[in-house]
Amino acid sequence: MDRKESILFHARKQFTRFGYTKTTMDDIARKCEITKPTLYQYYAGKADLFAAVIEEEQKAFFAMINKATAGVCGSAEKLRIYAELQIESIKRFLLLGELSRRSLLDLHPDALKVMAVCRSKEEGMLADWIGEDICSGKFDSVDTRHAARVFFLTIASLKYDGLVLNSPSSDEISAGEAPIVQLAEDFRKFVDLFINGLKVRKKKNVKQAEVP
Repeated sequence: MDRKESILFHARKQFTRFGYTKTTMDDIARKCEITKPTLYQYYAGKADLFAAVIEEEQKAFFAMINKATAGVCGSAEKLRIYAELQIESIKRFLLLGELSRRSLLDLHPDALKVMAVCRSKEEGMLADWIGEDICSGKFDSVDTRHAARVFFLTIASLKYDGLVLNSPSSDEISAGEAPIVQLAEDFRKFVDLFINGLKVRKKKNVKQAEVP
């Protein structure tokens, strides 16, 4: 890999393992075996580098989504695929031994700003999917942006609950531990509930009582 790829690779490992706050440009430069001034030739600072890492990860996630949903009709199946790939992404980080509860608890303002931009992109994609089934008559007419926001935030909340709140005593998260299995099941049940809540209900024909 070239130098820029090496920087992003090692920066991602540091951020996902130790969190935004505890990761330093010195740490990343040392892992890349370059000087800090050299690192600053590529990125203006930690916030700039973090943004590049998150953007790269989101591009990879969107590429997986596009490949998995190619030819898939209807938002219901796409929403299920989205949830499944969220689990696969978590497992990938865990198998690499990178993700820690510490990093998930790190809510530094600089990191939150970057994540808000990425969140907006994902919510936009989800809103477009939901809109497809509204147009086709499968879903009731709703505010697609609001529905997408609810979907995204519920997935994020379930992830936080499963990975952080269930085992607060340890910083390590194992790919094979029960919370991951439970998280996948929670995602599946929520997506089914969400989809059923949007489906158009067939109105029953009620005969009016004849007036004598």
